[in-house]
Amino acid sequence: MASPARTIATPHCAACKYFKKKCSPQCIFQPYFPSNQPKKFEVVRKVFSASSVSKILKDVAVDERAEAANSLYFEALCRLDDQVYGCTGIISQLQWLIQYTEAEFATIKAETEMIKALVISSQTHEALLGPQFQQTETSNYTESSVEQNEYNPSDQDETALGSDFGIQ
Repeated sequence: MASPARTIATPHCAACKYFKKKCSPQCIFQPYFPSNQPKKFEVVRKVFSASSVSKILKDVAVDERAEAANSLYFEALCRLDDQVYGCTGIISQLQWLIQYTEAEFATIKAETEMIKALVISSQTHEALLGPQFQQTETSNYTESSVEQNEYNPSDQDETALGSDFGIQ
């Protein structure tokens, strides 16, 4: 007795599941909107409509369809979050952030170059003056000369000090 031919059951894609229809093996949605990701299709359908998504996927080369489906999903999510700008708002924010970061980098780079120039100029200045300048500069300030100029509050009259501040 011959056994009846078995048909291979294809799992429903999220689109066919949503529309409650049988999913054919040639279904354009099946590889990109699997049945275990129904929210992905619902979001894309809500923003673009199923017929538009079908047309877009058919117009794209087969090897680029997965990326196109993911791009449609991302754009749909952005459009639901920001109905006016969608992903254009995110792109604008990122472009502003890039410009801000580049300007900050240029400022830091200019400051670094200025500091390098100051260090080089001070090294050149010290080399030109030689060790003789360095000895005379340090010999002018000894510990005894600093101690002689220290402030000692006991040396002053207390009433004169208080009168400066209006205290009698």
